Amino acid sequence: MCVFMLCKFQSGNKLMLAITTEACQGKDNFVRYLEHVQAVVTVNSTRRGDLNINMTSPMGTKSILLSRRPRDDDSKVGFDKWPFMTTHTWGEDPRGTWVLEVGFRGNQPQRGVLKEWTLMLHGTQSAPYIDQIVRDYQSKLAMSKKEELEEELDEAVERSLKSLMSKNN
Repeated sequence: MCVFMLCKFQSGNKLMLAITTEACQGKDNFVRYLEHVQAVVTVNSTRRGDLNINMTSPMGTKSILLSRRPRDDDSKVGFDKWPFMTTHTWGEDPRGTWVLEVGFRGNQPQRGVLKEWTLMLHGTQSAPYIDQIVRDYQSKLAMSKKEELEEELDEAVERSLKSLMSKNN
């Protein structure tokens, strides 16, 4: 879980915030494969319906968390610790930099304050797609499996090198 706090923004300018995470690597609650992700947001604006919130994962997957709502004219309540969720990153490795993009769409000038953003990762340590066959080598499944195999290969090479080094000493 990572938190950003108190950032002002207005029409014509997008607020871009980045959080880099290791997803609790080395701990019991390590998330290696995502099931879903939440951006828990507290934000106020002059017109809530013009707010847009997007998030991009470390693998480059873009998720629309909130789009323009022409009939939502609230200017007082905003969103208080609102859990915006995406499953678009399912199966991805969450480690790396996440980007939250907040801005306005609409005809009238607006102002807002992002008071808080918490990134919550939900997933497992074991691959949820281990038995699936890759049919499209450009798919997210193929990219995730390739990344997993590359990481396993890197770890095996590192273990072999450490073993050789300890034998030579």
